[in-house]
Order: sequence, then structure tokens, then C-alpha cells
Amino acid sequence: MAVAPAGDGKERKVLLGESTPLPEAVQRGGTDKATLIAEEAALMAEEEAQALTHGIDVRGLRAATVIRYSTSSHPLQAAVVHCLRLVARGTEDDTALLEALHTLPVSTQVGRRRGAGGAQAGSHWMHRWKQSCARGPDLPAELRAAHAAFDDSFVDFVRKVVLPNLADPRGILFQRRPTFRCHLAGGGQPTGRPHCDSEYGHQRGELNFWLPLTRVSGSNSLYSESAPGLADFASFELEYGECQRFWGARCLHFTKANETPRTRVSFDFRVVPRSCHVQSSSARGFGIGFYTAMDAEGRIE
Repeated sequence: MAVAPAGDGKERKVLLGESTPLPEAVQRGGTDKATLIAEEAALMAEEEAQALTHGIDVRGLRAATVIRYSTSSHPLQAAVVHCLRLVARGTEDDTALLEALHTLPVSTQVGRRRGAGGAQAGSHWMHRWKQSCARGPDLPAELRAAHAAFDDSFVDFVRKVVLPNLADPRGILFQRRPTFRCHLAGGGQPTGRPHCDSEYGHQRGELNFWLPLTRVSGSNSLYSESAPGLADFASFELEYGECQRFWGARCLHFTKANETPRTRVSFDFRVVPRSCHVQSSSARGFGIGFYTAMDAEGRIE
């Protein structure tokens, strides 16, 4: 199936195996795919009309969009390098350093963790990241300072980039602890299975912000369809200084084995425009605590 990824206009073929599932809304027995897609479209139209009463263009927000930002104003890459206990030397050198993590001997340490996609490489760097996030008196001061710097940079990014991008007059709810990813070059298993986030209890109004700290394209990136049920899968093509917004709650997305020569380091987080938040969706833990509230002026509530 030939598809055109957002941004470059180039055509590429994406081959999915027979086992690749559709979103759960397209799997219900006894109903054909066309009917389910029509039902999804009707529900989307209802949600869009409701959001417009609050001045929110949900249709526009759900369209996959690349957001460009200043890396000097938001030095997220250097902050992550410090959290990994590496030495930051500047954007160009730090990009090369992160893309070459798979060449460092420590990348083979701590084994390989098991996940939904099978054995996964990169666990050493995941372990280092989690160490920097730990709390308590035993955490070394330099790691505490490194993660505090990342945390400050992340909240500042949400306040100055994400908040105005969504422009909800009621503010936003954002994932307080972003998810760190390390997808080592050299093949191996994907870092997860094809899925929509709503399969895990996330609400429909949620939007994903996917922020790579390295160059991403092809199999070291993330693949997504452009709208629920279309299956027009394409990889996101980005560089450091670009962030991908997409509707991961309902659009099927997945990774492949990283067959490129570059390791991908990234983090991602989810945001709900406050006008689109459904309080009852907090039942599985995706409420305040998972989310932090920020008002339209950028104040943490």
C-alpha cells in the first residue's frame, strides 16, 4: 500500500503482516468495517460540534501536525543527556551522541527486557532514565539536579509551546511524567504492538505529543495512520526541534525493528484540552495525578 508521509510528499510502501490489528472499534464481530468507520465519523462530528461551543477546533487538533520550536529556548536534549549520565557538548554533538548509543559497550548491559513486542534492546538507557526519576535521600545530588532541570524544561515547553498550540480558553490537562523511549539501531524487536491508546483506557479527547531528540525516519520512527480506520500508515519524519502532534487515542500506531544506522531517543506525553476532558474517563487512573492541570495563562493548578 503506497502512502505519503506528512511533510516530505514522497511515496513509500508500508507492508503490514496479516496479524496487524485494526483499532478495537473496528474489530467488533458482526459489524463490517465500513459501518464502524461511519459510526466513528458520526461520533467525531458530534464531539467536534460540542467542542466548537467552547471555541475549540477539534477536527484541526486531531489532524497530525509537526510543531517546530526553539531548541535554545527549550534545551530538552541536553537535559536528557545529563539524566543519562552523559556529557552534553552542544546540539550537533549531542544528536550524534544519542544516535550512536547502540555503539557504546554499556548498551549491552542490564540484558533485554520483555515487552508487548518481545525482547527489547535499550534497557540500560531506560534503567538510567528511571534512576534519574527516582526520589528519596539516596538519589545522588547530580542525578536529582539533572532531572530537576529536565522537569523545568518540560513544564516550560508545555507552557510556551503546547498550551498556545491547543489554545483552549479553559486550559489543558497534561501528562505530568512524560514517557522516555530508546529504540536502539541494529534491528531487534519493535518497542510495542500496534495499538490505539483508547484500548488502554485513555479517553478520546486526548492528543499525543511525540518529541524526538534525534533524527527520525523510516524504521527508527513511529508509524501512524492519519485518521481512524484509514490504515494509511507512514512514519513520522522529524529532526530535533520538531514535535509531532497526533490523535493517538484513536489512530492506530506502532514501531518496527530499527533497521536504520541511528538510535532513536525520544519522549512522549498526552494532553487533553480542558474543554474536551470527560471526567468519568478517570476511572482507570488517567485523571488528576496522571494529568496535571494548567490554566489558559500557564499556571499550574
